[in-house]
Amino acid sequence: SGATYKTNEKLSTFAAIAYLKYTKDKFQLKAKSMYGQNVCESLLPSGYAVASVNTSTGAETYTPFNHVYNWINLIYGSNWKVCLFVGHLKNMGTSENPVGQLYGFYPDIDMIYKISPQLIHTYKNFMFGWEMSLTTAAYGENDLTDKAKVLNTDKVSNFRNMISIAYNF
Repeated sequence: SGATYKTNEKLSTFAAIAYLKYTKDKFQLKAKSMYGQNVCESLLPSGYAVASVNTSTGAETYTPFNHVYNWINLIYGSNWKVCLFVGHLKNMGTSENPVGQLYGFYPDIDMIYKISPQLIHTYKNFMFGWEMSLTTAAYGENDLTDKAKVLNTDKVSNFRNMISIAYNF
């Protein structure tokens, strides 16, 4: 109500990442899995929320959003490569029930998935690529009584078709 408050409150968060790469002959598998709390610095959907407010001092505490991010990329070939990229993101809500404002990138997205087949041809220093991409995101409402988990989602999809040429020197 017009008051200005200063805080020294800190929000401790955690992130863990696992990578995998396997190569045999013309086949390659790459994968990444990450569990992250408030990883906005990575420009990923994430964030934090107000967990408590002291009504006499205005002091707030905060709780992070928890997300799981996964992708896998399968590649086969040498001059001609056939690839399949699949990614998935899941919003698991905040660590505590929020009582106030939600901050961050898209806290109202429950999940996102992407499926993207690709065809790549390398000729001398040129790389020619074709990629189709289907991305779907489920937007909804945050339930503040259940750790801001997303309810009543509506899925929105985007289909993209892209051709690229690159010259490597």
